[in-house]
Amino acid sequence: VILLDLELPDSRGLHALQVLVKNRPDIPIVVLTGHDDDLLGLEAVMGGAQDYLVKRWVNPDVLVRAVRYAVERKRMELLMRQYAKQQTAVVALSHQVLQEQAIETLKKHAVQLVSKTLDITGCYIIKRFQETGAIELSASAGLRQTHTTEVDASLIHYVLSVNQPVFVPDLNSETRFPIPDWLIENDITSIQTVIIPGSKVAYGALCAVSVKKRTFSKEDVAFLQ
Repeated sequence: VILLDLELPDSRGLHALQVLVKNRPDIPIVVLTGHDDDLLGLEAVMGGAQDYLVKRWVNPDVLVRAVRYAVERKRMELLMRQYAKQQTAVVALSHQVLQEQAIETLKKHAVQLVSKTLDITGCYIIKRFQETGAIELSASAGLRQTHTTEVDASLIHYVLSVNQPVFVPDLNSETRFPIPDWLIENDITSIQTVIIPGSKVAYGALCAVSVKKRTFSKEDVAFLQ
């Protein structure tokens, strides 16, 4: 949490707030002012702060409560913003489906939308052929193409065997299956996979990947599905 005094010698008024909101939109801000001015506080909240306090009325309990509320408000704001971003991506892909574009084109759009919307390293789709059980890398975004068709099957077979979304928080400590070499070559750390259903059996899987450790919320998984 940033506690922002609006009466600092080198930054007075709402200018500092504007700079902070622009550069760190993910951090909650509580504005502190020496003036008993509700209008200034309201302007600060409208400008991106989560709360404001008049310094002469602040005590430990008030400060702690303001910080807690600010954190929760920012968390909800970011969740709503991410949800809106995800829904926009779903609508965009739906419009492309309605235009009856080729399935290969749609898959390319899908992996690009996932990478951009979740702000992750990349995304790829693995297709499984029903007749032979063979798999191939069907579409990808943000990854170095170390294999164009054949990929290590350990991860995808595990995903399809459990028949549910699989989260890998850290490939370096994964023990459920052998690590695909091509993911190691791409420096991937965290993976979230979801199954792509088919008419009778699963079509394959969609995998969102990150070179940094990260978690995927239930909203993220729903978006991927």
